Amino acid sequence: GYIVVGVSMYDPVVNASITVVTYGSTPMTLLGTIQDANAFSEVHLFGLAVGDKAAGNYSVVLTGSTGIDELVFGVSAFSGVNQTTPTGPFASAIGSSTLASVEVSSAVGDLVVDILNQDNGVSSAGANQTQNWRQEDNTGRADGVSSRKTATGATTTMSYLESVASTWSLG
Repeated sequence: GYIVVGVSMYDPVVNASITVVTYGSTPMTLLGTIQDANAFSEVHLFGLAVGDKAAGNYSVVLTGSTGIDELVFGVSAFSGVNQTTPTGPFASAIGSSTLASVEVSSAVGDLVVDILNQDNGVSSAGANQTQNWRQEDNTGRADGVSSRKTATGATTTMSYLESVASTWSLG
């Protein structure tokens, strides 16, 4: 198995960040992070190969620095993941528009997982993306959405259509 934790946050302090994420007391690996120029929109992806972990309840604990005003996170679990090389390169983009989009290097059959932060409105996932989790409230707060998509070629587009033009980060 493989666990992915996506963190979406608003922090007007540029150097604010998530410092540690643990799953069942085991530290997770930071897969990547991106924030807009003002640090109003920021995302982090963490991952952990868990092998054949027994079914049960496990705690996810996030530790962050000072300066974080709003935070949303979600957890997704996947099976059948290569335990030696479970992830590929992190890809990210930032913008301020109604279309959030990033091109991800992939191979046919890869499962691409994303995390979106946008600061206003609601989003609709792009073609062939399946929602992992969503926390959006159509206000000027940090919202978070995660989805997945099976790659069909050397690049995979992960995208969201925003209901209003807003600042966004997508990883």
